[in-house]
Amino acid sequence: MLPVRRALEVLWRVVSVALTVAFVASSSASCGGEVVLAGSSAQTQPPETPTPPAPRLPLMQSLWPRSVGRVVIEVDYGPGAAPYVGAVPGVGNTWNILAANARRLFQGSGKSLVIPSTLGEMQRIEVTGRDFTLEDLVAITRRTRNNVSTAATATFHVIFLDGYYVDAAGVRRTDLLGGHLEGMGVIVVFKPVVASTAANAAAWVPAVVEQATLVHELGHAVGLVDGGIAPVRGHHDVAHPHHCTSNMCVMNAWNEGASAAAAFVARVTATGNSVLFDDACLEDAAAAIAAAR
Repeated sequence: MLPVRRALEVLWRVVSVALTVAFVASSSASCGGEVVLAGSSAQTQPPETPTPPAPRLPLMQSLWPRSVGRVVIEVDYGPGAAPYVGAVPGVGNTWNILAANARRLFQGSGKSLVIPSTLGEMQRIEVTGRDFTLEDLVAITRRTRNNVSTAATATFHVIFLDGYYVDAAGVRRTDLLGGHLEGMGVIVVFKPVVASTAANAAAWVPAVVEQATLVHELGHAVGLVDGGIAPVRGHHDVAHPHHCTSNMCVMNAWNEGASAAAAFVARVTATGNSVLFDDACLEDAAAAIAAAR
């Protein structure tokens, strides 16, 4: 881990290894196309040759209209993978981080948000194994997801797993914090990787890393950056597709792990601002909201 630096300037840097794995799904939940674990948050540097951008599915085209008045985030967790809950210094309830960022992302949309903040509001699911392929992840969400999107409600399904992603080449990705299933509104968090950020760090650091991973993947799931929502200004990092060029934004393609978490908490303590998206990404979301009116 890098040491904490510029504590009041750095918001967060999420490293993303653009992991593109195609799986042809037969259910209507996949929109009849590819399901891709893309925009995956990792703790190592991206490959020197960036992976080409994944195909973007039109799921989020149905999110922004005013007729969709409610956004529900369902959270499930497997054995040994319970999300961090409780207080974080300077932040309050851990889940305030995701809630604050989701509220800001949808600001002006008129949508109400339903986001759990305690384990009692989340569901424990039965999951076996420590290695999960893309096919495994699709099967898990199909089996456990309780909330489905309707004409008036958009839903996201967050799954915490006590294990690691195994890519199409059979490689166990011990560096991936999380990812999302393209076009399905599904976010996956790999708990052992999140927990590993506790090494030589304050006890609350993994909780902040976990929340920032959720914020990053939610950003991808709604179409950031240039992943369904067209950028208003030139902040799309073409070298690392669907990420932001600003190192002051959660959608940036770099991560400082524990030091970034400490910097984030220092900034929240000093300013009270827990929003991890920068102005450019928020402008993109605002433009999508305005266009859907």
